[in-house]
Amino acid sequence: MPIQSELAERIVRALQANLSPREKAGLQVPPTTSLEAYDIYLQARDLFRWSGIGDPHENGEKALPLLAQALARDPQFALAHYLTSRIHGELFWFGYDKSWERLAKSKEAAETALRLRPDLGEGHLALAFYHYYSSRDYESAIRELTLAQRALPNESDVASALGMIERRRGRWEEAVLHLERARQLDPRNISALWNLSETLTYLRRYAEADQVLAETAAISPEAHMIPLARAELSLRKRGDTAPLREALGRVPKGFDPGGAVTTIAVRLALMERDYDAAERRLGTCTECKYNDVGLCGFVGALDDYTVPRDWYVGLIARGHRKEEEAARAFTAAKEAVLAEAVESPNDPKVLIIRALIDTMLGRAEEAIATGERAVQLLPISADALDGPLLATNLAAIYAQLGRREQALAALETLVRQTGGPTPGTLRVEPEWDPLRGDRRFQELLTSG
Repeated sequence: MPIQSELAERIVRALQANLSPREKAGLQVPPTTSLEAYDIYLQARDLFRWSGIGDPHENGEKALPLLAQALARDPQFALAHYLTSRIHGELFWFGYDKSWERLAKSKEAAETALRLRPDLGEGHLALAFYHYYSSRDYESAIRELTLAQRALPNESDVASALGMIERRRGRWEEAVLHLERARQLDPRNISALWNLSETLTYLRRYAEADQVLAETAAISPEAHMIPLARAELSLRKRGDTAPLREALGRVPKGFDPGGAVTTIAVRLALMERDYDAAERRLGTCTECKYNDVGLCGFVGALDDYTVPRDWYVGLIARGHRKEEEAARAFTAAKEAVLAEAVESPNDPKVLIIRALIDTMLGRAEEAIATGERAVQLLPISADALDGPLLATNLAAIYAQLGRREQALAALETLVRQTGGPTPGTLRVEPEWDPLRGDRRFQELLTSG
């Protein structure tokens, strides 16, 4: 059998999909003449497809050298350029590397894929994500996704991308439709199922979100982040921390991708005002970060932005009433944020963590000005997913600094906002403690 035919047949088996006539015709043009390059590409693709098991940052950094090897064997391998673009884009978007150089690599790889194969649907998909990640240019992204969908009508990632963009635009029901479509196209796509469950959670359709997460757990029993997400639904709905504490107890020792499990455990202990437990769980973790399981409140807006360990050291010391130790930790946290933010000092997520740290340091005017600037740069109208979380953190800043009226006015709007704080989270998150004796705040706890 000629190598081209053998490769095409192998790809069909690997995809295990019902291909459209156009997709089948596309297989007549092999993606590469090198089986070795294709094998390496598949290894990189497996690392890229998040499964709730590994660290997306670590997996991405492992995948890029593999793709470089594949391209060294076949520089014309357009699919390898496509995947290179996707990985660079995600490393930028999720805050692992906010340099414009990283973003430029994403664009260059997408454009190279399309130059080599102008009909490549994946090339348009990569370019769509570039527009989305670089500037939240949703119109350009959707234009590229429309082209990708024509070439790949059965591709789950295209439908999922449309859903992710529609929820950023505040079109939540349209987002659910697209994400349900992604689920139908590939019922075993963990990322698509996660995005659907997350969207249903933001809409407070908790029973539906739990059902999707249950399906996901059945598909990937080793995806230990999934049970944590299921348990967190009770926290959002009722302020009940027990299910999440129990779920954390079932996570195997040693499973802590990127410090995500440690971070969740520390934050939960802070909610329960158990500062000794928080200190034990933080332990020697050197890179703890907010994870997309969805806990809200302080740093909840950061969406995988790497938070300095000293931020948590400071919160724990503050809980122990060790003010001098807390001040030293928060000062160190700010220095770390400023050092890492050289490439993107005006990123709203960088600004909000700076504002939160300044709040803890008692720098009220600086904290409020920086926090308000973050919300102005990324309002809810520009991003219906991150916008409410940024605004919620600003309300927490107001609360901590004694701006009671501003905090309550913001919360009265945000608690009704899709993606905003829920009565359950307001019940347990420590940043709202200054408001607990206020009648208006108590009314918010029963608003849902």
